[in-house]
Amino acid sequence: DLKPNAFGKLTKEASRRLNRHINAVVSADERLVFHSLRHRFKDEGRGADVQERVLDQLCGHVPATVGGRYGEGADIEALKRALDRLRFESVDWARLRAAADIVRWPTVVNEVVTRARAGGDRT
Repeated sequence: DLKPNAFGKLTKEASRRLNRHINAVVSADERLVFHSLRHRFKDEGRGADVQERVLDQLCGHVPATVGGRYGEGADIEALKRALDRLRFESVDWARLRAAADIVRWPTVVNEVVTRARAGGDRT
């Protein structure tokens, strides 16, 4: 039931919905939004001395330099090693688990599967 934007992307509406959930269940701090996860991920990676190009690859960011665009990027083993270095000790996991527990996951998964089988899944 998400409406695509002019580029056919569903992310803006999905982000809005997630932000409403975050505000209702996780935190009323308006600075904390779904996109905050990307910022936290980059900060955690930098703190763990993960190479910037590897962080960019993990985040789906395009390299900023011409040289950064050469090659195919890090292989899967290198990406896993980088992910294994991240600890996310500043994350309040109990609060996030509590927020996730509110979601009726079987219902959500069934809806996505049904939509995908009907050919309507645009994600």
